[in-house]
Amino acid sequence: RVLERAHKKFGILPWKSLFKPAIKLSLNGFSISPHLHKQIKINKRIRKNHSATKYFFDRDGYPRPVGYRLINIPYAETLKRIGKVGTTGFYSGNLPEKIARAVKNPPENPGYLNAADIRKYQPENVDPICSFYRGFKVCGMSPPSTGGLTIGMTLKMLERFDLNKLGFKTAQAHHLYIEAYRLAHADRTRYIGDPRFYKIPIAGLLNGGYLQKRSQLINPFEKTPVHSGHPPNFADQNLTGDNSFEPPSTTHLSIVDRYGNAISLTSSLGRGFGTGIMVDGFLLNSQLLGFGFNPMSQGRPNINKPEGNKRPRTSKSPTMVFNADGSLKLVIGSPGGGRIINYVARTIIAVIDWKMNIQDAISLPHVVPRRGRVELERGTAAVRLKNELDKMGHRVKTRSLTS
Repeated sequence: RVLERAHKKFGILPWKSLFKPAIKLSLNGFSISPHLHKQIKINKRIRKNHSATKYFFDRDGYPRPVGYRLINIPYAETLKRIGKVGTTGFYSGNLPEKIARAVKNPPENPGYLNAADIRKYQPENVDPICSFYRGFKVCGMSPPSTGGLTIGMTLKMLERFDLNKLGFKTAQAHHLYIEAYRLAHADRTRYIGDPRFYKIPIAGLLNGGYLQKRSQLINPFEKTPVHSGHPPNFADQNLTGDNSFEPPSTTHLSIVDRYGNAISLTSSLGRGFGTGIMVDGFLLNSQLLGFGFNPMSQGRPNINKPEGNKRPRTSKSPTMVFNADGSLKLVIGSPGGGRIINYVARTIIAVIDWKMNIQDAISLPHVVPRRGRVELERGTAAVRLKNELDKMGHRVKTRSLTS
C-alpha cells in the first residue's frame, strides 16, 4: 500500500508494467553466487521452514550449489496478481491468512499476528525531519525511524569545527565526529520512539541553542563521558531506551530519473533471510527485533518496549540533501542495521566538508562509533587511526564492515 500510494501520486508508467522485470526474473531464475551459497549454508532459520528449505536446499538437505538456478514460480504468481488487480491482490484473498498461519505455527517462537492485522494496515503520510548543515538542507525520516533526527543532531554539533581543514585522514576529525555522534545517540536512545505512544521532542532536539550547548561538551582532544541532555520546552516523561539489537540485512535504493524526480527507499528483512519463514515465494521479515525487550532501562520505563500496534525504533536513514537554492544535492541511504546512521552521516560529511565526489565518499574506509567502542574497517587505511584514537581514550576494535 505504501508503494501503491506513492505510484498513484507520482507514478508515470502503468502499475502492471512495474512488475514485469521481477516476474521475468522469478520465472527465469538467477544463479546462486558464492556469497549467497555461504549465507544459505550458515543460516539456521531457513532450515526450519518447509517452503524455505525446499527452495534453498536439495532433497538431501545440502545447500543449493554455486551456479544453481533459483526459480521462484510462487513469487511470480504473487507479483502477477498484485500487478493485475493492485494491492487488493495482497491484502484480500487468502494471502493474509497464509501469512498469519505461518507466523503462528513455526517450529519455535510462535507469533500472534492474525489476518485482520495485515488487512487493516494503512500507510501514513509523515513530514520529513529537516535540519541545516553548512547551508545545505538535510531531510530524513521522522520517528520511529531515528535516522533523520540523529543525523541532524550529529551534523549540527560538528558545524563549529573546521572538518575541511582537518581532512579525512586525521584521527582528530574522526574523533570529533565520534563524540558528536555519541552525544546525539544518547538523546536518540532516551527520547525517540513511536510517536503514536509518546511525545517526541523533535523541535527541542534540533534546536540550535540546545545543540550548541551539547557541542560545547566535546573535548577536541579526548573522549569524555556522555549523557542525554534536556531539550528545551519539553517536560521529562521519565522515559529512557536501551541499545536494542538491530539486524543488518537491509536494502537501500537511491534513484533520480530524467525528469528530476527522486526517491530514497530503505527496506529490510531484518536478519539475513528474515524470520526464515517463507510464504508464496517471499520471506517474512524479523523487524520486531528492533524493540528493546526489557520493560525498564536505567531505572526508567523503556520508550522502545514492545506494545500492541506499536512500531519498533529503527536506524534506517533514507536521506535527501538540498542546495541553498532548493535544488537536489544528494539522494543517499545505506544498509547496515544499527550502523546505518553512521554510514550516512559520515558520507554526507565526506561530500560537504571533504569535497569528495559521491563514489569516493561511499568508498571511504569505515570508522563507526558503536556500543561504547569505535570500529575500524579491517584491511583498510582506517586501521592507521587506531593508535591515535586509543590515546584519545576510545576503545578501538578492528573488524570487517560492509555498506
